[in-house]
Amino acid sequence: MLTKWFSDPEDANPSFLRLTRNILILSIVANFAILVLISGIFFKSSQNTPSSIAFGLTLILEVVSLVFTLRGSPLLAKIIVPAALVTAVTFSAVSANGLHDLSMLGFPTVIVVSVLLLRKRSLYFATPLAVLGVEIVAFSDIMGFTNSAMADKTDITDALIAAVLVIAVSALLQLLVSRLDDSLNESRRNEMAQAEAIMELRTLKENLENRISERTRELTEAISISERRASNFEASAQLARTVANVREISTLLPTIANVIGEKFNYEHVKIYLNDNEQEFTILVAANSEAGKKLLEQGHQLRTDRAGLVPSVAKSGIIRITNDIQTGFQPDGSQQLTKGSEAALPLKVGNTVVGVIDIQTEKTNIFDETAIGILSILADQVAIAIQNTRIYNETQATLAESQILYGSVIQQSWKRNIQSDIHLGYRYSGASVSALEQPLASTELVKALETGEIVSSPHQEQEGGKTIAVPLKLRGEIIGVINVKMPAGSDLGPDESDIVRSTAERVALALENSTLLEESQRRASREQTIGQISARIGAVTEIEAILKTAVRELGTQIGGAQVTVEIGSGHE
Repeated sequence: MLTKWFSDPEDANPSFLRLTRNILILSIVANFAILVLISGIFFKSSQNTPSSIAFGLTLILEVVSLVFTLRGSPLLAKIIVPAALVTAVTFSAVSANGLHDLSMLGFPTVIVVSVLLLRKRSLYFATPLAVLGVEIVAFSDIMGFTNSAMADKTDITDALIAAVLVIAVSALLQLLVSRLDDSLNESRRNEMAQAEAIMELRTLKENLENRISERTRELTEAISISERRASNFEASAQLARTVANVREISTLLPTIANVIGEKFNYEHVKIYLNDNEQEFTILVAANSEAGKKLLEQGHQLRTDRAGLVPSVAKSGIIRITNDIQTGFQPDGSQQLTKGSEAALPLKVGNTVVGVIDIQTEKTNIFDETAIGILSILADQVAIAIQNTRIYNETQATLAESQILYGSVIQQSWKRNIQSDIHLGYRYSGASVSALEQPLASTELVKALETGEIVSSPHQEQEGGKTIAVPLKLRGEIIGVINVKMPAGSDLGPDESDIVRSTAERVALALENSTLLEESQRRASREQTIGQISARIGAVTEIEAILKTAVRELGTQIGGAQVTVEIGSGHE
């Protein structure tokens, strides 16, 4: 039980063990020095055998306690050292001058050591021992056991004062140690709080780092997706520009294949078009050398055979395989033995017009975003193909119409100029007069031959500047406007522009007039035919019908001899 009372949780604390070790070392050094001094080794008059024995035993006990302390057990030091020191100081005082001896200073030292080792327990152990030692010394002085003249002066008052001082020193040290303990505990609490705060900060730091890493990863993924989308949008925009600028389907489809391959980093892009019977899908464009070789061989696939491209060409449903080795059966269009392949239908309404076949060496490349973008591109390509076909058909129809329209205009114009006795008109500054014969100036002839505007340099002696602007009717030169300035005058830019604009308006007006006259002529002809038909239809007898036909044709075609003969006179 005594061992349990002296034990303390602090005994296992490394800092307390270091403190105990240092106290023991200091006590051993001091004890050894005192022992040397009082043993008479250096001073013969200082021999004190009882004190030497007491301090010698104390020194041995301190050494033993130090050994145990170094092994992690300070209990012996806490019990033995205070008791041994009190005993040694008491023997030293009794053997010397008693209560008035210098060795009495050892009692406060013992109190200090015991307070450091025992804390509050020193009040119940070391302090009573010290008081007991002081009283033993005082009792020895009073009873005459101490052989010293100074001991004769000791009385009961000195004994009480010495005891009170020991108790007071012990109490003050306890208060000081208690205050230090409180400060130490507060420091420890602060240290623990700080450790907890550090742990919280570390946890917060780790959480923040994790969040930053997660946000960085998400941001990186978002940037990657944004860059991919931007690239996709750029490809879509370039494809749209290509579709808008190219009208020939033979140029459009190879350009589209190259754009898709370049912008999306696909190694092989091929475009197929279905025939009218939907029996074959025919390769019409490719971006890779292998695809171009197939194109030169006239590669085509039946839509009813197995394979990725034929399946899409027939069903109009997107087919994706992110691993060619385990995907659809080969159909003769594959250029890769591993990677991914996507076949997208080109649809106009519910009709499948073709297929875009994409192959890449990367596996698992066609995710939902890629498929969505490629589907939009496929729709753009299908619309472009349809628009190009419509445009080409429209252009062909328009060209045919223009040829027919131009032919009608030219025939009507030729009839007009054949029936008109005037070659043209001249304005000489005063009035307008008809030309009696064609003009023969160099500029005019050259303009009629080349169809280009011809002008002569300004000449002061022979006359002013001359400009000849051809009149064009549906690409055919029908005349010329010739403007010649008088001597000393020049034709400025504004006047030249007026001449050119007037020539354009004259050609347009002549075309409109020709069309109007042709329309009126046709209307008159149709009216005449209608009248003849009505009059012929008004009679029912054969003889009357023939007479009416002859009479009406003779009336309409002036000066002509009209004959109608039925059958043959030789029969």
